[in-house]
Amino acid sequence: YTLSLHDALPICFPVTITHSIIATQNKKRTMPKRLPKAAQKAPDEIIEDLLRPAPFASKVLGINLYDWQRKVLLDLEPRDSRVALRAANGSGKTSTVIASILLWHARVFQRSIAVTTAGVFRQVESQLWPSLRSHIAKLGGPWEVTSGEIRYLHPNGNTSRIIGYSATDPGRAEGWHAEDHDSAPLLMVVDEAKTVSDPLFEAISRCQPTRLLIASSPGGSSGAFYRAFTKEADMWKRHAVTAFDCPHIVTGK
Repeated sequence: YTLSLHDALPICFPVTITHSIIATQNKKRTMPKRLPKAAQKAPDEIIEDLLRPAPFASKVLGINLYDWQRKVLLDLEPRDSRVALRAANGSGKTSTVIASILLWHARVFQRSIAVTTAGVFRQVESQLWPSLRSHIAKLGGPWEVTSGEIRYLHPNGNTSRIIGYSATDPGRAEGWHAEDHDSAPLLMVVDEAKTVSDPLFEAISRCQPTRLLIASSPGGSSGAFYRAFTKEADMWKRHAVTAFDCPHIVTGK
């Protein structure tokens, strides 16, 4: 799935930022200090960077990412990625990592579906959805936000969807499939996965998501999330994050 410079920028950026970037690329450089040629990037290279989840989060959403957050998003970039994140409470796993990957997926892939759930719907409703609303307000554009679904209407009329539901009903995880794993993929996200039952993980597996992220604060010694860090560890890209990896927790800011 490829986009030209002028097609891709409006998808990822508010109009004012789009115009600024295009103008910067088109005008003559008059700064006295020029970057070495090896350090300069062509416009298409810049767009290629910004269509990746970590640069999207930092440069489009304006999030100052921690190193571990950048690495998690990097691991979610490839098709068929399976990522497990164990992070301290208040680390930003929901408001930063999960919100960023959901919005990146909706903006970059037309006709894509992102399905997100949590041990209790309260996690989706009171933590994730407000973060998504906040980022969408900064992005602007034709978004439709309801309590259980977010839609983004692309300029050519195609729609991307983000769907949130409670993990207490494994049947809701059934029936989601990618239209095309390259151009219209399926992203599935499980938050507070330590409290999610094995039947729901089995239902998710049957959907064959293009990308899968399971995330939680530390928990007990049983269940699918626990196994992702133990006997099934070789099936996942794993990230273990403590409060010491999150300066805002350590300093209390």
